Amino acid sequence: MKKYLIIICMLLQIVAAKADPVEIDGLKYDLNIDEKTASVSSGNSYNGILVIPEAVTYQNVKYTVTSISENAFYWTDLLSVTIPNSVKIIGISAFSYNSNLASVKIGDGVENIESGAFRACTNLNSVTLGKNVRFIGKNAFYGNINMNQVYISDLTAWCQIDFESIEANPLYHSHHLYLNKKEIKDLVIPKEITKIKDYTFAGGQNINSLTIGENIETIGAYSFYQCTSISSVDFSASTNTINDFSFYECTSLETIQLPDNIENIGEYSFFGCSKLENLKLPEDLKNIKYSAFQNCNNLKNIIIPSKVEYINYYAFYNTTENHLAIIMMPEYPPMAFSNSFPNNTKLYVPDESIEPYQNVAPWNNMELATFSSSGPEKCAKPEIIYKNDKIFFNCETPDVEFHYTITTKDFANRQKGKETIVSAIYQVSVYATKEGYENSDLVTSEINIKGIKGDLTGDGIVNVADHVELSNIIMTQQENGTDN
Repeated sequence: MKKYLIIICMLLQIVAAKADPVEIDGLKYDLNIDEKTASVSSGNSYNGILVIPEAVTYQNVKYTVTSISENAFYWTDLLSVTIPNSVKIIGISAFSYNSNLASVKIGDGVENIESGAFRACTNLNSVTLGKNVRFIGKNAFYGNINMNQVYISDLTAWCQIDFESIEANPLYHSHHLYLNKKEIKDLVIPKEITKIKDYTFAGGQNINSLTIGENIETIGAYSFYQCTSISSVDFSASTNTINDFSFYECTSLETIQLPDNIENIGEYSFFGCSKLENLKLPEDLKNIKYSAFQNCNNLKNIIIPSKVEYINYYAFYNTTENHLAIIMMPEYPPMAFSNSFPNNTKLYVPDESIEPYQNVAPWNNMELATFSSSGPEKCAKPEIIYKNDKIFFNCETPDVEFHYTITTKDFANRQKGKETIVSAIYQVSVYATKEGYENSDLVTSEINIKGIKGDLTGDGIVNVADHVELSNIIMTQQENGTDN
């Protein structure tokens, strides 16, 4: 009997600690009398501009507002929402189906944004996230088709968020991520980060370049999904894992140099990277998973290292419309399938391994050629020559194809009387490729153009248009075969 009395007393204490909802200034709150905290429980009749207070007073007692309850503002008519630093949790579907909601500012105290919190807010344009958000639940921003801006103040904090799905990440919908009000275009992962989590930069369509910090070991699933403007990635030497869909449809990615200690390349990880042309895979690589490089339809040359054991279905399927050349370093044929490669594939294998490859499918259905046991010949380093206002490339290996990038490091336009003086520093990087050969080393050179020669377009200034003109000159030279 005494035991039951104790239980009843405990239940009464719990009930007493939590009073019935009270209405204050048009919002209803659940009050915790013992902890002096309040949760916004309902605002279904609220409309317009909502600024949730940090604290409310009821019967001369002050309560700190620490959460927004499930469905609190479900299907209301809000225009903007400001959530204070005191709030730690935004509940399930708390603001979902607010079709006129345009902007949301989330305070630094918020740690959890639960599933569906801002689902189907179809006119939501901008979201400002506090720096202590650690979890965003599944479908939190699902269906927000007009999002355009996500603002953060701490990139390290952003990298530490656990997104439960791709629809949880507001960047996936907005495509534009602003750090301290400046859009991130050249992304450098902070050194404090050791793992790029799943979905972290998915949909970041204006990220142009990516530098992965030296401590990064793992690149999470969907982490750079459809980052369609990334043209280059500087990988960390410590990276050992690339997960599924990580660089899916990064359609501007031209070259990658993966760290040698990667053993597995995940499913669909580079699917649809349509500008990739040459690929040297990591030395320690063992498994190339399902559709890893499928639809990379400009791939011309691939070097597959000696430790590869398994090449899954569609790994390199539909990678070229013309001809794919693969240098196979494994002494014995890895496990592969008839659709692992396109039909028009030419295979280069070690001299002493020609017989095993001739007797095992799918390798025996390909055109086979050999290279010596010392390994395939490497293209010689190209030269960069600047002469008579033109840039030329030259290589001791005949009939190579040059692959180059040009960046404008600096430019100036100085006025002196009626005379315009212009100058620019162009950084030119180039490497050479040839079928059946290993790619050459990358060669980089700075070309300092001073005086009127820097103004290639003749408009009196040195700018991006001159950069484009320089690229056009090189392409014309290559098309005409004038590479020396």
